[in-house]
Amino acid sequence: MYKEYFGFSEEPFNLTPDPDFLFMTMTHREGLSSMMSGIERRMGLIVITGDVGTGKTTLIFTLLKDLGGKLRTVFIFNPRLTFRQLVKAMLLELKVPVARENTFTLLQKFKEFLRERLAEDETVVIIIDEAHQLSRKALNDLAWFLEEDYPALKLLQVLLVGQQELEAKLDSEELRLLKKKITIHRRILPLDREESKGYIDHRLKVVGSSSAKVFTPEAVDLICDYAKGIPRVINKICDGALYAGYDASTPKIDPEIIKEVIARDEIVYQEESMPEDEVVAEEEDTLGQEILAKEEVSDKKEVAAEEAVIQEEKTLAEKKAIGGMDDFSHQQEGGLQRAGFLCKKIGMGALASVRTAVFSILHRHESRRPPSREAEQIPPSGEKGQNPPPEERSKKEQEEKPT
Repeated sequence: MYKEYFGFSEEPFNLTPDPDFLFMTMTHREGLSSMMSGIERRMGLIVITGDVGTGKTTLIFTLLKDLGGKLRTVFIFNPRLTFRQLVKAMLLELKVPVARENTFTLLQKFKEFLRERLAEDETVVIIIDEAHQLSRKALNDLAWFLEEDYPALKLLQVLLVGQQELEAKLDSEELRLLKKKITIHRRILPLDREESKGYIDHRLKVVGSSSAKVFTPEAVDLICDYAKGIPRVINKICDGALYAGYDASTPKIDPEIIKEVIARDEIVYQEESMPEDEVVAEEEDTLGQEILAKEEVSDKKEVAAEEAVIQEEKTLAEKKAIGGMDDFSHQQEGGLQRAGFLCKKIGMGALASVRTAVFSILHRHESRRPPSREAEQIPPSGEKGQNPPPEERSKKEQEEKPT
């Protein structure tokens, strides 16, 4: 739309990160140089921090564009993930097939992948943008993984890029191990006034124009005052102003147009107040933490299930290893175990009834044997030829009664 009106080859203030529009301030140059040298020298863990909209993601795309050599690169953006999900995402980016494995199995696969790369002398680069969104637990688990004594880990280069909140997390006592692993830390600062003016002119020159052809000096000053050195804010104001200038058929953008754009889009930055979108973001973060907590519980359940399976397999292996015992011994042990189980199952009262019934059967078997001559001559009770007393007769009938 407005690019034809102003004679641009493309839109100069697009909010999408584009390495072709990178404006190198001193801190941007230091940050990019540190990332390049850290990865090439395999220095391990690199951290880049900066305020929202200072151009960190543009630096990442520039890095990916300029990196050379034998590399395997993973780029993870907006990582509201547990450590297990993070490892799984890395493996998927590296084209390693995964299913519903737990954390231990995923890490074993990742180590195996690194071991294969060791033979090829390839560097594996993991770039995590918006790393401040990782939970402390996920960051701590990452630290323990990097702490392992595994030769292929020297191939792994981890780049954490995030807002200032990442620095606060790294300063916590919980993450002291991770902070010790950091070899390079660079902070991207907002632009000063002269850098802001140079930034506007740089982007217009990339598309075949210049700041002097499009904006009045007063309009540029007003943009710099409102943006406070944040490139993303500069892009938003300038892009809106170019649309307004196109609609009004204005040859140059003046301060009045800039004021209208700021008022219409409500671009107000106050450190004391929190914008509504940040309040919504806080609510989303709270929801995200609940999801992370559920995922962590799921991780623990998966680990416990796997440990149970391993223990069961170990027990079976031990039973097979014992061997050498004859079948009779196994039957005896099995019979005793079943008897013990039966005792627990039927209870002691029922067991007493069973014992009485067994005794009656045995006694009945004894009473059916042919009587000896002594038994024929001597009656069991009372005088010869007399019937036994009722109490003894009743007892005998009960004993001979089949159960």
